[in-house]
Amino acid sequence: MQILKLPLSKIQIPTFRQRAGIEGEALAALLASIETHGLLQPIVVRTHSSLGAPGPWPESETVYTLVAGHRRLAAISNLAGLGQSYKFGAADWPSGYAPCVSLGDLDQLAADEAEMEENIRRVDLTWDEQATANLRLAMFRRKKAEAAGVLPPTLGDLATELRGSSNSAATEDTRRELI
Repeated sequence: MQILKLPLSKIQIPTFRQRAGIEGEALAALLASIETHGLLQPIVVRTHSSLGAPGPWPESETVYTLVAGHRRLAAISNLAGLGQSYKFGAADWPSGYAPCVSLGDLDQLAADEAEMEENIRRVDLTWDEQATANLRLAMFRRKKAEAAGVLPPTLGDLATELRGSSNSAATEDTRRELI
């Protein structure tokens, strides 16, 4: 997969994100880690035409929208504000640029699903963020099934995907989140 070197100003952050906020302490720890060890994972973006997209882009320009890596992007943006470069892999990355991989020109449903798949397994989401993410994932799974003309996932299927089990406790926890 090709790594893109994108100016931070070219990465659009959608208004609705899985993670509602980025805690200062956790962000500071990530920033310190990047300063010491470098950035370990690239930012994940999707591409689309700027036609109709909000922002200062010419109509023919490609727009890059964040899919995954919001905290990483915030940390390297803070480094850019300090004028600091950082390492990514063996390379030095200039201040104000992010290493990115593109998932290509995804429609909004596929982009939302990719973001959820990246973030839903995280252990540092708040309970409320996790419950909201699980509800959104269930809705996406239903929409995907509908589009494919197949039966939607059962509560047991969702419990297995979200909790690794469809036993009664896992199914009940899943049911509570989805109502």
